[in-house]
Amino acid sequence: QECNISEMVFEYDCNEDNETFDIWINAAYQGVSDSFEVRGNGNIYGTFVYSELPIVLENLEANCELEFEFEIVDLGIEGCSAFVVPGTICCEEQECMIEIIEISEIACDDGVAFMYVQFETQNIFEPGISVYINEELVQQLEADAVGAEISDYESEAAMLLVEVCQTTDIVTCCDSISIENPCYTNGIADNILGDVIWESNFRAGKLTNETHERVLFELLSYDGIRLLHGSLGSNEFREIDLNEFATGLYLLHLRTKEGQRVIKIIVQ
Repeated sequence: QECNISEMVFEYDCNEDNETFDIWINAAYQGVSDSFEVRGNGNIYGTFVYSELPIVLENLEANCELEFEFEIVDLGIEGCSAFVVPGTICCEEQECMIEIIEISEIACDDGVAFMYVQFETQNIFEPGISVYINEELVQQLEADAVGAEISDYESEAAMLLVEVCQTTDIVTCCDSISIENPCYTNGIADNILGDVIWESNFRAGKLTNETHERVLFELLSYDGIRLLHGSLGSNEFREIDLNEFATGLYLLHLRTKEGQRVIKIIVQ
């Protein structure tokens, strides 16, 4: 029977030192002798018997420029061989990258800030990504995450430092951006705007200003499109017909010269 070595396949894994790799090699064979050598790139990696297949070559030095090749050469039958070319095998640690693209849907509801943080990443591995606000951990995400929805953050600070980092013991891969705290009022607007009353009954709403200040208001869709705006003097009210709006979440922004407040409105 003619010697034949075929269907040669391989898999490799880089080792933890990021400098070496192990490669697993297998092949189909018939009509062969008892043993073979594995050669490649001018090296002889060892002598094996066919019954040992699949074999593993361990701790080979990785090279980002060398085109690796591995050949099974039968030791008893001249000219009986097969080879495979994995190409370059590069085990250098890839540099992590995180970039915050946008922070959107920023609002405040009863002193609780919420927002959506969109970001891009490269070479993030498990356990994944951590999101911090003013150095406080607020969310942990999978390595393939592309955004974080923050809906329960409370702070009296005027500014919020939002950081997105790879989750490691030593933080070396991060991006950050500072935004104004939508809930920051310096303790003044809370007292004033607490007397602006929103009442709703099914799809009819009423906004009443029971303060002594003029209040500006605007109604936004959840994605930031302005639907209504206006102002109310002291003890004035405005009825709002919600039948015009699709089912979903809306944000009613209230402002005075002292600060702002956001009321969530759910249309069902």
